[in-house]
Amino acid sequence: MNGATKKEGIFIFDMQAYRIHKIVIAADTEEEASAFYREEIGGAPPDVIEELPYLIEVCCDDGTVKTAKARINEELDARNSWLIMGIPCELHRPFLIGTLP
Repeated sequence: MNGATKKEGIFIFDMQAYRIHKIVIAADTEEEASAFYREEIGGAPPDVIEELPYLIEVCCDDGTVKTAKARINEELDARNSWLIMGIPCELHRPFLIGTLP
């Protein structure tokens, strides 16, 4: 299983970066990235979805360029903060990382 480690009999997923056209999506699995694209972006994803390395640079909404790993960590840190404050959120819900240059 890509991006998954088995601990005490259960699989724990690490969010990966997936490329769908020029968009980079963070998700636990390729299937989740595909579903996110279909539901949130609109349109049909390609048959083959490329898993990208963590160090690939993406263009963010604010115009900055960051690595996929930095963006994943930022979002997960924010979601953890929400949970600590008592605001419900789904920690591993897929999200848009940015776009490829």
